[in-house]
Amino acid sequence: MSRYGFDAAATEKEQVWEAVRIAVCAQAPTRLHAMFLVDDEEIASRAMKTWFAGQERHLLKARIDRRAKTHRADAKWLDYGRGEWEQSASRYWRDEMTADPMPEIIIEGFVYFPEWNNPPFGFGAGLLPPSQ
Repeated sequence: MSRYGFDAAATEKEQVWEAVRIAVCAQAPTRLHAMFLVDDEEIASRAMKTWFAGQERHLLKARIDRRAKTHRADAKWLDYGRGEWEQSASRYWRDEMTADPMPEIIIEGFVYFPEWNNPPFGFGAGLLPPSQ
């Protein structure tokens, strides 16, 4: 289970999203066990500013194993209120996009980060001062 899945599993909202996934798109990976990626640098920059403001995050290129389960959906559907959760979840799992989408890719399976051994990760991580 991912850190997100561990934190979100007990929330009513994610339980609704999971029930709708099973009803609408059972073959899609569950959000509770998945890794979340984006497929565009502009979307990654928006996500960094929106979802991770004030946090130190690093953008890395990823390669997804062809056997992994994937699903591309608009994360903006998650912004709708409690009264719209089921309808929004249905649209999320049916790959519908909002007027200003924030597409995320949910992956359940192997993911490889080809630049894992470059700073600030990998061999020597923490030994070099951050580049200015």
